[in-house]
Amino acid sequence: MVVIMSARDGTAVWAHDGVSSWAMLSASDNEGAAIAHQGGPRRLVEELERARGWWVSEGRPELYDFGMTVEPDQQYVWCRDPVAGSRWPV
Repeated sequence: MVVIMSARDGTAVWAHDGVSSWAMLSASDNEGAAIAHQGGPRRLVEELERARGWWVSEGRPELYDFGMTVEPDQQYVWCRDPVAGSRWPV
């Protein structure tokens, strides 16, 4: 699990895994490039980059594109299609 908080104006984002890993991303430096700092054993910036890449490749799914299925022997969350879509065990 990663908790993400952002500044009201969207210029900064903070992420923390609730244990010992953290990341801080700011909108840009003086040259217009984004700045990221992170610490701890998990590389949260890289995890967030991979998650954003998936989100873009999936056509930017909205909140209601996701669902959860609970069966006697398994439960999982899915995106757009509970059978053929992306799914993750819970």
